[in-house]
Amino acid sequence: STVSLSPLSGGFLVGPAPIVVHHQPPPVVVEEMQVDRLAVPLQGDLQIPPGGDTFEFFCTALSFPAPRKVRFRYKLEGFDHQWVDGGTRRRANYTNLPPGKYQVRVVASNNDGVWNETGARLDFRLRPFFYQTAWFYGICALLAALAARGLYKLRVRNLMISNAELEVRI
Repeated sequence: STVSLSPLSGGFLVGPAPIVVHHQPPPVVVEEMQVDRLAVPLQGDLQIPPGGDTFEFFCTALSFPAPRKVRFRYKLEGFDHQWVDGGTRRRANYTNLPPGKYQVRVVASNNDGVWNETGARLDFRLRPFFYQTAWFYGICALLAALAARGLYKLRVRNLMISNAELEVRI
């Protein structure tokens, strides 16, 4: 509200202040990534070693008029099917992610609800353990095939020996 002196009444006049709408969306930044509470440098091609259980992403958006009223939405491409409303929370948490390629996307709105739809993103790859790779499955399939072939040959050999012993008895 505005307060002004009124020359007619000799007092104060109180009235509504003009409403200012901020049309500028806030710039968004992913500040930090932590895996099992250890910071990961956000440089280059992010290759996360296998074994991480807890993934945290910290973001911020710059809005001078009302920084505490900035709202966030985030989405982990490759995991989330739709946007997650984070409210005013500046952290996204994920646990037990399977190996693969991911992209964290964060968008934010200022106190007037103007969204920065471009937002920020962070690409990373969670590497698998050896036993989660196609090579491992291929080696297991090859070993299973060799074992099956060995068992088949052993069975055929035993049948031939049994037939030979049966012919000797007759």
